[in-house]
Amino acid sequence: MSACPWQDPSITSINKLEPRASFIPYPCFEGAKAGQRMFDPMYRSLNGVWDFKYYPCGDVPEPMTSDCISDWERIDVPSSWQMQGWDIPDYTNVVYPIPLDPPFVPDDNPAGVYRRLFSLSASEAQNSVFLDFEGVNGAFFAYVNGRFVGFSKLAHMPAEFDISNLAKAGENELIVVVRKWSDSTYLEDQDCWRLSGIFRDVYLLCRPECRIQDINAVATLVNEYSDGRLSVNAPVRGGNARFRLFDDEALIAECESADGQWTLTIPSVKKWTAETPNRYRLYVSALENGRETECAMVFVGFKTVELRPDGLFINGISVKLKGVNRHDTHHRLGHVTPISALTRDVQLMKQMNVNCVRTSHYPNDPRWLELCDEYGLYVVDETDLECHGAMHGGWTTGDKSIAFHFSDSPEWEKQYIDRAYRMVKRDFNHPSIIFWSLGNESYYGSNHEKMYACIKALDPTRPVHYEGDRQGHHATDVISTMYPPVEEVISQGKADDEPRPYFMCEYGHAMGLGPGSLPEYWDAIYKYPRLIGGCIWEWVDHGIEVFTQEGEPYWAYGGDFGDYPNDSNFCVDALNYPDRTPHTGMWAVKQAYEPVKFALKDGELEIQNRLSFMSLDSYRAAARVLKDGIVCSQCELDLSGIKPLDTCLVKLPLDIPKDGENLLDIRVCQAYDTLYAPAGHEVAHSQLKLPGKASKYFIALADMGELSIEDGTVTGSDFTVRFDMRLGQLVYFEKAGEELLTQPFLPNFMRAMTDNDHRIFKEWQKYRLDHLFIKLRSFELKTAGGAAVAKACHELAGVNTLPLIRAETCWTVFPNADIRVKTTFTGLVASLPYLARVGLKAVIPGQFEHLTWYGLGPNESYPDLKAFAHAGIWQMDVEETHEPYIRPQENGSHADTRALALTDEKGAGLMLISEEADGEGFSFSAHNYTQEALEKATHTPELEYSDDITLCVDWRQGGIGSNSCGPEPQEKYRLRLDAPVTLSFVLRYINLNDADFAKAMRVLPEEV
Repeated sequence: MSACPWQDPSITSINKLEPRASFIPYPCFEGAKAGQRMFDPMYRSLNGVWDFKYYPCGDVPEPMTSDCISDWERIDVPSSWQMQGWDIPDYTNVVYPIPLDPPFVPDDNPAGVYRRLFSLSASEAQNSVFLDFEGVNGAFFAYVNGRFVGFSKLAHMPAEFDISNLAKAGENELIVVVRKWSDSTYLEDQDCWRLSGIFRDVYLLCRPECRIQDINAVATLVNEYSDGRLSVNAPVRGGNARFRLFDDEALIAECESADGQWTLTIPSVKKWTAETPNRYRLYVSALENGRETECAMVFVGFKTVELRPDGLFINGISVKLKGVNRHDTHHRLGHVTPISALTRDVQLMKQMNVNCVRTSHYPNDPRWLELCDEYGLYVVDETDLECHGAMHGGWTTGDKSIAFHFSDSPEWEKQYIDRAYRMVKRDFNHPSIIFWSLGNESYYGSNHEKMYACIKALDPTRPVHYEGDRQGHHATDVISTMYPPVEEVISQGKADDEPRPYFMCEYGHAMGLGPGSLPEYWDAIYKYPRLIGGCIWEWVDHGIEVFTQEGEPYWAYGGDFGDYPNDSNFCVDALNYPDRTPHTGMWAVKQAYEPVKFALKDGELEIQNRLSFMSLDSYRAAARVLKDGIVCSQCELDLSGIKPLDTCLVKLPLDIPKDGENLLDIRVCQAYDTLYAPAGHEVAHSQLKLPGKASKYFIALADMGELSIEDGTVTGSDFTVRFDMRLGQLVYFEKAGEELLTQPFLPNFMRAMTDNDHRIFKEWQKYRLDHLFIKLRSFELKTAGGAAVAKACHELAGVNTLPLIRAETCWTVFPNADIRVKTTFTGLVASLPYLARVGLKAVIPGQFEHLTWYGLGPNESYPDLKAFAHAGIWQMDVEETHEPYIRPQENGSHADTRALALTDEKGAGLMLISEEADGEGFSFSAHNYTQEALEKATHTPELEYSDDITLCVDWRQGGIGSNSCGPEPQEKYRLRLDAPVTLSFVLRYINLNDADFAKAMRVLPEEV
């Protein structure tokens, strides 16, 4: 044996058994049918609390016996030892956490030594005893009773050893030594926390001499996709194989075979798809002289997968992949994924209309695939391979010749092939898998071609994916890219010179607030057959739960543990918080992936079924007409009989008012319970614009009473408005004894940097947009027709910059205390970058914390992140509008607001009414945090709370995009001041005890 096999690429394992499919054997058919491994006498879980000793420098005593260690500590298995108090978690995306010196690793190579005692009965010891590790992060050695068992690398793949000659009846000692770093570290450079230890299940199997060696079941479709063809290869050591195929409790066919081969055809077979996950149970028994010695069950699903120039076809039907990327991650357990977390993931994916998952960037926990089979998710199963940091030397020095190219190195060929081979052998039988993937961000080389050939030899029925093969396409069956802008996706859709369809293995980087433009991506995907979909990056934030000294929990990210190098918060870039609570991006994904699409065509409702295999009979739909946010008529919609991928037109049996802003609001829900959601779960929600125009009622100035002006102060019968004549600002507004304004409305063009803003933010800082000086150029205050009219012209400039933007504001103060605010913004510099926002910012007293608004809600919404939001009248407290992103940033804006009220507990407060009654209105946000506090904080506990409320009223917010890793906002969502724009709204004191919000928002003062 090599002196250091963990630094020898030619050694992938020692004494490890040939890889096989995932299955657990039982003593008999009835045991396999019950399928409860806990009660299986052949199975012995070794999970639990083990003895543990951590060696930070890796100076493990030799020879490895328990006598060498006296001061054992205790550790949970499975676990990551960094999550149990030894060593620290280390988050790095690309850069290796060790020197780039393959195959060598640092001499100080931390090691964990595990010990566990187990007992065998005399009968168990007479059987063949196997030791199984489902996953160990780090190269590891195993010893039983002081004798060497074997060695293995490859973190996310199982390793099985025969310990029959080492184990004995009675008490046995198992010791496992895990090295943190090995040559595998160079091939496992995935974007995740670097954690170590035995992180998946460990167990014993006590099996008879006559036993099943492997199960390989090929379940495809023949005869125009109508019949099933099953071919099974299940060699039995020392006996014959018996096969039984069941559909639920019904026996379909059975056979006894001496060579472990069985082929049969099933007429009119039930097919497996993500929409209809029909599975059959295949039982394989080992027979010794006709006596059953063990039995195992695997599920099989009959399907075909074909790639054509015009798309992906499952069972001969076109399918779009509505996907996400998923890591094995847990906010308290690290890489350990309990069944509760796995079940939560699969149920939430189905609830959010996801139909595809890519196992980034390694094969996930084997139970995950079982759930995907059962619930129905298409899986892109990815090899445990990434060497992203291999080019780092070239990046840092500029000399690419010194970068290491693992993928073209013959020295590493064996490891590449081993990783692909073990994945396919483990996962072959899972019907959910539609693509095998050769890994991630490992550039491209001849080793990928050998991996491709290996997989095709093992499984010619499934396509192979590798995004890194961008030129010759010798190792991929599908053209794949990461983070293309919408324009590139459309170009790919139009391409007619490529026989392979196009797939985005990563797109829509969901870091912090975002991602933007999902509707545009999916409009293109549905328009062009060649586009087969993509997978959002990613599913769950990798934050680790920690606590402040006061006991307040929050999520930690890279660098929070003193880890070096680190990539900061780039590990919190997903659709869900670490505890699987969705944030805004998730609702955008759910909307983009909806199975039903509605449109209005010539007065009729067009209903499009986007499912490939199911009619809409399992859904119920309700439609209603909203007039100015209020329901005025409603009905049920009959979706029955609408076939897969079909479209139909129906007449709307609803009365549509002749006036008012009218919207058709449609909700589609499940008609019955499913595995993942109860009846009534909403699968789609659509709003469509109907004919009608909002009615405005104007109050005549003559009916309002009188006011007076003196030294910048406007006084009415029960209100006071004060202007600062030197600054040209409205600084005081009081009515009915209520002071409504703490700080004046001032021009505002910045937002607390979102994760997707980090590149453009540098441009904003270059122009000092975060620290603008405001200079008054002119101001006048006079009466006009009984109202007070103040006009101010301000110019804004940063340190050492010319004036950048002009803001011209007209305040019209009416005798009833209404104030019309009209601000026109003009860019003064042609080179000004696109902006975060254009609007006004004020501070109002904290008691006005109760929000009522007519606009998009209830969640936050932005120009390219609002298709999932719906217009209505919403009520919420200020604190509820705050979205607690792990790194605090801009949040909580609500687009297309027609009217907003901020009131106290008595219902009195401030109302803002957009003068664009039928248009987009304004965007607003209201927070107990300033923009500066959001920008300053790096974690949620650091946010400085304010008793007052920062109110932002924007003509528009700029788009969000996904430029933390993906593209910038589309041009149509980039906010430019190439021409003047005007924000106009009416500021009003309101008491909701005396006025109905929906009616009050349509009452405006007349123009002066």
